[in-house]
Amino acid sequence: MRGSFAFLAALLLGPATGLADWEFTRWGMTVDEVQRASRYDAVLNGQGFGCLLEMPGPLQFQGSRFDKVLFCFDDDTLLRRVELVADATAYAAIERSLQRTYGQPRLRRSLDMPERYWSSPEGGDMVQLSLDGKAIVTFREAPEGLN
Repeated sequence: MRGSFAFLAALLLGPATGLADWEFTRWGMTVDEVQRASRYDAVLNGQGFGCLLEMPGPLQFQGSRFDKVLFCFDDDTLLRRVELVADATAYAAIERSLQRTYGQPRLRRSLDMPERYWSSPEGGDMVQLSLDGKAIVTFREAPEGLN
């Protein structure tokens, strides 16, 4: 059944610009496409701009527990990033999980603390771990020059 849903979703969604490194999403999907692909588990959250859809948890991803997933869109309402949000106390465990999956992180300085990021081997997508009151894992297409 799950395989047939993935096949059906691929048919409905058609060609995409690149595979997002999180479950059923692809960069450039519209809000409606993400909702359909999530089986309507992703709902409008009333934010109005940016991270328009939210999928409440708890959710398990790569062995870590997350409280929610946010789907964030650009001005044209096309998917540009996916954010997995967890309690700040889960930061160390999430970092270990990401290191097991992607290897040692690279560091980029931010205002408060270094942000760790990886390049996904499947398509070069950027995977970033940050701490801003919550532990946040962000998946997005890698910007030019970071691959």
